[in-house]
Amino acid sequence: MLITADAYYRGGNLLDHKKAADIAFAKAKEENVVAEKVLVWQRHTGKYSAQTPLVKGRDFVINEILPKYRGQRVEPERMLATDPLFLMYTSGSTGRPKACQHSTGGYLSYVAGTSKMIQDIHPTDVYWCMADIGWITGHSYIVYGPLALGASSVVYEGVPNYPDAGRPWRIAEELGVNIFHTSPTAIRALRRDGPEEPKKYHYRFKHMTTVGEPIEPEVWRWYYSVVGKGEAVIVDTWWQTENGGFPCSTVPALAPMKPGSAAPGCPASTPSSTTTTARRSRRGRARRATSASAILGPGSCRRSGVIPTA
Repeated sequence: MLITADAYYRGGNLLDHKKAADIAFAKAKEENVVAEKVLVWQRHTGKYSAQTPLVKGRDFVINEILPKYRGQRVEPERMLATDPLFLMYTSGSTGRPKACQHSTGGYLSYVAGTSKMIQDIHPTDVYWCMADIGWITGHSYIVYGPLALGASSVVYEGVPNYPDAGRPWRIAEELGVNIFHTSPTAIRALRRDGPEEPKKYHYRFKHMTTVGEPIEPEVWRWYYSVVGKGEAVIVDTWWQTENGGFPCSTVPALAPMKPGSAAPGCPASTPSSTTTTARRSRRGRARRATSASAILGPGSCRRSGVIPTA
């Protein structure tokens, strides 16, 4: 079964998502993986918003089916801790994309644990991870981690600086967000487009996370003083799709914050780094490449592999 949506908004434009779903369905069929049905959520209830037509007998609009099952309960499927939970592909920014298979129990326990210990999430918190839900950050720290702890997790549509750079801070004010989580790329963009925008809104973060890539000390300081209003603790985390959750981060209130530093290893991981001399540049100067590895905890992927070529 394939579950998808007919359309979504990005930058003010309504995009045809059903088209992409049909491409994925056809590609899977070529690999002898055939879904019997396609369930389609309508972006606007009662209105089909995609230009790509529904396939009769295969595609079903969820909004039209659900009323028939109102009040019915479905017994959850019992799974082993080692059963596969999902397959996630790396971005390919550091090499050829790889498929990583995360397990049910180990992954869930790790993201729940790091959400609690590193991000200080409690059931009474309103938490917002402003990231793409389709990547590992979204899976781990929009869905599985915070929801396992019973917190309210904010999900938004589009891009953070549309229609203007004040959008994130309006959302935080309106929904009472008190824990904020985003990437250095987003922080840099918001600082560039609206460096004074956070001061216009009445919100209060107790905790902020930066994730995904290194953050420059001057950008970190803006994040702390302007976005966090000098009150929120910042944890600078390092991890990858393969890790499932944070292997490196400071622990709030227990370790000092250092602008631009991803800090030491989290519980259950022991990071190490190796610096080696790479090839010489055109000008004859030696270039050095640094790689990092870690002995990872239960959140790491159980299987990985390179995507086969067509």
